[in-house]
Amino acid sequence: MRGLILKDFYNMLKNIGPTLVTAVCVGFLYLMAQGNPSLFVIGFAVAGGGICSTCLRMDETAGWTKFELTAPVSRTTVVVEKYVLLLLLTAIGLIVGGAISYVAGTVTGTLDISQFIMYVSVAFSISLISGSLIIFCLFKFGMIKADFFTVLCYVVPVGIFVAALIVVKKLGLNIMVGSPYMAITYFFPLLALVVGLLTAVATVAVYHKKQF
Repeated sequence: MRGLILKDFYNMLKNIGPTLVTAVCVGFLYLMAQGNPSLFVIGFAVAGGGICSTCLRMDETAGWTKFELTAPVSRTTVVVEKYVLLLLLTAIGLIVGGAISYVAGTVTGTLDISQFIMYVSVAFSISLISGSLIIFCLFKFGMIKADFFTVLCYVVPVGIFVAALIVVKKLGLNIMVGSPYMAITYFFPLLALVVGLLTAVATVAVYHKKQF
């Protein structure tokens, strides 16, 4: 598995430029919309998770997928490596984006530690859920057919989260205190881990049945 991860990191480094630009742009959009530097962490975490799907697309384009099956690795290992890579890239995105958000918040005097922790949890959750679903769709449908589902995999988790926030606000609750804050900061990441685990199991099952 280590060799597979190193291969993906090597491919990622050759194509990381556009992803970083996208992450910065998303961060600035959040900043302009909300005026909160802590939102940078969401852009970088989601972009970091998105790089994993780029690695899968590069594998299929290069014909690596079929060659990979002749290597001394099982199909289970191939799938699990992608989910491990997703976790690593999400963690890197959280560290880089979190550092930028923290510094920007400190410099502008807008840093709120509780809010910052909540945004880190949201970033981790959205990145893991969307990334896990994208990996499943790419293994299930292939690079071309999965394009439509890839968009949905980003839109659906974000849409559900935004809808939940709207409901909370309509109920007159403050997301920064009590149960809403606890649910977003602690329950949402646990839910993301469960979704990631279930999709990994489903992806393994799909890949074992796939014929080339």
